[in-house]
Amino acid sequence: MAAIPFFNLILSAALGWILLVWIFRIFWVRRSNHINPPLLPLVQKINGREKISVIIPARNEEKNIGHCLTHLFKQNYSPYKIIVVDNRSNDQTPHLL
Repeated sequence: MAAIPFFNLILSAALGWILLVWIFRIFWVRRSNHINPPLLPLVQKINGREKISVIIPARNEEKNIGHCLTHLFKQNYSPYKIIVVDNRSNDQTPHLL
């Protein structure tokens, strides 16, 4: 019979601790948002259109990289820039780029 009140005391203490941690967390997040507001996206506009970047990861893509780049160069959206990242290809991918 004495174990149940002791269990209730431990449970109440644990729940109280969790409540205090959550309250502290809420105040910390609100204060953090006031000190460090979220960054707004940086949008570059040229001729009224947003500039976009296309990043292509490539590794051993000598068979496909030519067709991929050809189709990207045919796009009528401008301005855009194409960035190809080669990851130590063992074939002719860096040479073709």
